[in-house]
Amino acid sequence: MTAVLGAFFVIFACGAFAMKKIAESNKAIENIRGLKQAFLHMAKKMEFESEPIASLMKKLSKEDCGDVAELFDKVSEKLTDGTNRELSQIWFEVVDEYAKKLNLSPKTIKIINNVGANLGKMAQNAEIEFLEAASDELEDEIKFAEAELSKNSKLLKSSGILAGIFIVIIFI
Repeated sequence: MTAVLGAFFVIFACGAFAMKKIAESNKAIENIRGLKQAFLHMAKKMEFESEPIASLMKKLSKEDCGDVAELFDKVSEKLTDGTNRELSQIWFEVVDEYAKKLNLSPKTIKIINNVGANLGKMAQNAEIEFLEAASDELEDEIKFAEAELSKNSKLLKSSGILAGIFIVIIFI
């Protein structure tokens, strides 16, 4: 009886591990959506309001952008801390710090670093267009990540259960 119960728990644990991986992928997609939403919101605010980037970042951190709001809050905080560093330098630091936490892909990091490198260095109309283009690129990343997730989720579930069965067989 104990062996059957142990086998059940091993199979369940391996299945749960697979489900955790799927949940992490879903969270990464939500973070990309949050970035896309933040960039569109930033473009809209730039178009209709003239305000400094630091306060714009602070407002973005209060918007409903999910976990990425923390990234914008940190950028705003570092912009106003009195160290007098360039926005791009601060942006790269913060993105490096939060990239792993937000589970962002290398291509997504490249897109948001490109935004940080160009933000504040162009005319307002060009920045708005640039933010909208970055948002479109993030939408492509979302579609790609969703396609990968749907393709891999069944495989992850099956391999988790099979790994559990394999472990059970080895220990029996």
